[in-house]
Amino acid sequence: MHHRKQSKVFRKGMTLMEVLIVVSIIAAIAIAFIVYLNPIQQINKGMDAKRKLYLDKLTKSLEGYYNDNKSYPDGNYICYDSIQSSGDNCFCHIGSTSSAKFKNYIGEMQKDPQSPDKDYLYQYDCSSSKPSWYRICSQLSTAVYTGKYNYGVSSPNVSSDECTNIDIVSNAPQPTVDPNSVNYYCSSTGCKLCFVNNGKGSPYCGDISDYCSTSHNIYQTQSDCEDPNNGCDCL
Repeated sequence: MHHRKQSKVFRKGMTLMEVLIVVSIIAAIAIAFIVYLNPIQQINKGMDAKRKLYLDKLTKSLEGYYNDNKSYPDGNYICYDSIQSSGDNCFCHIGSTSSAKFKNYIGEMQKDPQSPDKDYLYQYDCSSSKPSWYRICSQLSTAVYTGKYNYGVSSPNVSSDECTNIDIVSNAPQPTVDPNSVNYYCSSTGCKLCFVNNGKGSPYCGDISDYCSTSHNIYQTQSDCEDPNNGCDCL
């Protein structure tokens, strides 16, 4: 009689095989759910949304700057690395610092969410000291990597679609200076003397808005600064 009761209770429970089957089904559902959600893809979508939101905000700020100054800012105002040039096109990478003049429009500049692996490329007209157009190119995380930018914004007088034809540009090296020595910088009116520790902010010295639009290197001697082969090409 006692044996029959135990056997009856055991038959009402689940066998080990049945437990394993249920666990396998739950695991399969969980895996399918994770694959469906694709957390990495969701993270990438979030970063892309952040990029687009910020670049939209930056575009409005740049237009506000243009309305007040009748030109767009050059790279000295909004980039964190050295300006590179190709003909009348200059480019650099938007960074986390900006000049006091441009801070009035947007505050601190933001880097790409994946910087330094990815950065916003700022391309602009440097045929004169007053840029007449700009283009900002970005790499979206959800797009297939092609070695070129895949998203951009621009001033109304040029197309942002050109970003898809631009090879991804690596960061330019920062100018290096001896913080305790006298240095010279290339301005639009010639080579000027400066001290790095003068409150203007490293690695720059002097008034950043006074830098030559196509070169903002710092030189150890005046003769180096005045040498046209060293890049002070706006004298």
